[in-house]
Amino acid sequence: MHAAGVNPLDNKIVDSGALKPVVDRAFDFDEASGALDYVRTGRAEGKVVLTMT
Repeated sequence: MHAAGVNPLDNKIVDSGALKPVVDRAFDFDEASGALDYVRTGRAEGKVVLTMT
């Protein structure tokens, strides 16, 4: 793990296609509490993403 909390190899793995993250659902940032509830209930079967526009 890099000091900033980011593994510098992560992007290389994703870019190579060896790792394919599964996004279960995306929430707008203002729905963050709903996203947290969604994760806490155990319904998420992949990553839950907060989007900021």
